Amino acid sequence: MKKIFQFLLVAVTVAGFTVVSAHNNKQNHHCKMADGSMDMAKSKKECHKAKGKWVKDAGEKKEKAPAAK
Repeated sequence: MKKIFQFLLVAVTVAGFTVVSAHNNKQNHHCKMADGSMDMAKSKKECHKAKGKWVKDAGEKKEKAPAAK
C-alpha cells in the first residue's frame, strides 16, 4: 500500500509541474521579415522558409546587476 501511495504522489507531482510549465511558456521570439515588418503568427521553421529572421523580443532582455566595486 505504501508503494502505491508513493507512486501516486510522484505521478501527481510530475503532472502538476507539467501543467504549470505549459502555462508559463510564452513566445518571446517572432519572425522579422525582410521588409522590417513582424509576423507574429509564423513558427521558426515557417519564418526561415519565408526568408525572415527569428529574433528575440526587445523587451525580454534581462538587466545585469551592477558589478560590486
